[in-house]
Formats: sequence, structure tokens, C-alpha cells
Amino acid sequence: MSAEEHVEHEHHFHALVGEDGEVHCAEVLERVNVFIDHELADADSDTIREHLAACEPCLDQFDVADAVKRLVRRCCVGEQAPATLRLRVLQVVAETGEDPLRR
Repeated sequence: MSAEEHVEHEHHFHALVGEDGEVHCAEVLERVNVFIDHELADADSDTIREHLAACEPCLDQFDVADAVKRLVRRCCVGEQAPATLRLRVLQVVAETGEDPLRR
């Protein structure tokens, strides 16, 4: 799978609301990292927020994922990718024609 296909695949999920009209924990937890990164549509984010407010086990999982992301962010401040990697990433972005910040 190419990098572009991988990114596209990561952002396509099954419907948040199941056939029974309920929001299921597995669907919410599948999206928790993308939710934390603010990469979901507003409607999906609202649905997840509502579910987290009503579901303590999912809220606990969200809290853990959020804490890990914050810890990694704090510990990696000042770290830079090697110049060769940075150039390769920029090349791939240029080849795909996508702006990764417009997601």
C-alpha cells in the first residue's frame, strides 16, 4: 500500500452509528486518535464527544490515548528528523499534490 493509500485508508471508517441506531464503543475507540488529532468531520467529532460524556470506559481509554500523545509531544520537543528524511517527505507530498495540513 502506498503512503497516499495508507493515509486515505486511515481516514475512512465504518459509520459511527450502527444499524441499530446506537453509537458503539468499538467504533468510538477506533477513531480516538484521529479525534484527538482533530482530523474528523465536525459531526463525527460531536458524536464522539457525546459518547465520551456518557461512557466512562471509553472516556478512560480516551484519557490514556490523550496522555500518551501529550507525553510523546512533550518528550520530542526539539527533536528533528534527519535532513534526508525531511526532504523525502517533502518530495512525497509534492508528488501527491496534497496539502497535508488541509485535512
